[in-house]
Amino acid sequence: MVCGEGPSAIANGRCTLKSKSKNRLKMRRSGQAFLPGFSWKGDSAHGGGNSRTTHPRSARPFHPRADLHVVIRSERARGPLSMLRRATRVGRAVRSVAARAHVELKDYVNVGNHLHLRLRARSRASLQAFLRALTGLLARILLKRERGVGARANAGVAAPRESFWDARPYSRIVDGAGDGRALSHYFHLNRLETSGVTKRMNAEMVALFRQNRELAVRDG
Repeated sequence: MVCGEGPSAIANGRCTLKSKSKNRLKMRRSGQAFLPGFSWKGDSAHGGGNSRTTHPRSARPFHPRADLHVVIRSERARGPLSMLRRATRVGRAVRSVAARAHVELKDYVNVGNHLHLRLRARSRASLQAFLRALTGLLARILLKRERGVGARANAGVAAPRESFWDARPYSRIVDGAGDGRALSHYFHLNRLETSGVTKRMNAEMVALFRQNRELAVRDG
């Protein structure tokens, strides 16, 4: 079992400080951004890591009356391929795909090489349709390709399929009001970061975020 972040996990004996440090290092190495205050793995989480080329071992956790926090990430989306360079088109794509898939988009943040989304889907099928359509459309927008055009297509030669994304989209169920408030705060921190907030200011805000997260966990 991978432990969560925050005092409650240690108080309940589910993990130790040493196991938390290992978890943090593992998630950073896996290619997904580390979220302070959130438990990345567990019964309510799915995807991320290095799962791009392997079959998932379990179904993506889902409930029609629960919000989901989704992360879509690509290390290739930097520099000229950054999603911030095409922020308007990316935002339009996110909203249009959500509407077609009957997914309620509650919030999203474009961080350049990854997107954070908070959403609620009517069904598991609509969620899967949203994720498939969005990842495909965003890859075409960023790579400036038409549908069906391969990565290295030459005349008469079929190009090998190459994923633009690091892994399958990560998703987790937002667990209660305290978790929802912490997630809204985290989205706000990401917006500040993309607007040019300095590392020192961001570090101070992350420290404040962790304090608020601990209070939210303690208060339920």
